[in-house]
Amino acid sequence: MDFYRQGERWVLSRRAPADDPETASAKLVAQRRLANLGLVLTVWHHEKKAWPDSLQELVQAGKISENKLRSPLGSKPAYLYIKPPVQELDRPWTAVMAYEPPSNHNNTGTYALFVDGHATWVEINKFNELLPASRGE
Repeated sequence: MDFYRQGERWVLSRRAPADDPETASAKLVAQRRLANLGLVLTVWHHEKKAWPDSLQELVQAGKISENKLRSPLGSKPAYLYIKPPVQELDRPWTAVMAYEPPSNHNNTGTYALFVDGHATWVEINKFNELLPASRGE
């Protein structure tokens, strides 16, 4: 859950603030697509005992359609994937596995999928903290 200011009041939301209903709808679709991708990745990991090398590997295996990997924000770039490490993670809820480029959201934040399977909006400062550790840096 996130708090953000809307005019004179503070709003509690599960998604980022949007300027118009069309953008809000696209952002909700982005979050749901990431959550669905999380399910597909989890099933793959369970079946293969390994994470896929790329999202394209899922498409080629028929596990997800290419369309589900496109950003709902029009011509914006699609989701980026970070292959999780082979070993068990101590804190999978903090390890980003896939995300939209923050530039899709004017670099204010992004929707991210975590290794534990949840997908949520992450403010840019927090995302910038989480990304290097997710990449093993």
